[in-house]
Amino acid sequence: MALLQSQGLPVSDITEDHLQHFFFVGSDGSPTGLVGVEIYSTDALLRSLVVGETARGKGLGSALVDHAERYAASQGAVFNHGESIVPVESTAAGPCCVRAPKAEPAASCCTP
Repeated sequence: MALLQSQGLPVSDITEDHLQHFFFVGSDGSPTGLVGVEIYSTDALLRSLVVGETARGKGLGSALVDHAERYAASQGAVFNHGESIVPVESTAAGPCCVRAPKAEPAASCCTP
């Protein structure tokens, strides 16, 4: 969870049940990247995705998302790619996100 916290991502609501669906790359004590999935029947939600700053730009984030998609499929769930949340810039409150393709601010982003 330290990697999530180091990038300003929320961890207070992550339970032991959530951790069953979290996967990481790197060592146990110092992961390089991690992804978390929430499964709701046949729907999957990308809960968390983070790659350490020194490992960025090497395709690790894409590999983690691919793993999350394969894992969700193995559980009988799929991601809805019709709408996604993408980062667009950083603000004083942290990274700013919008829902693509509508470009509306995401509920938890862009609010000081």
